[in-house]
Amino acid sequence: MSIAHGIRTLGILGAGQMGTGIALVAALRAKVPVLLHDRSSEQVKKGLSLVDKLLAKDVGKARIT
Repeated sequence: MSIAHGIRTLGILGAGQMGTGIALVAALRAKVPVLLHDRSSEQVKKGLSLVDKLLAKDVGKARIT
């Protein structure tokens, strides 16, 4: 995959609110594949749940399809 800015994959350490938000913006806006890691698998599940919720909200408002 050739990306203009040269970043092929973004790794995020910490799946809290900030890490999850950074991951979501990087994936949606910059179109960069993201690896989200946290020492707690439960926190990763919560982060992914937040992403699902935010994406569903954007779909509902027709911001994304």
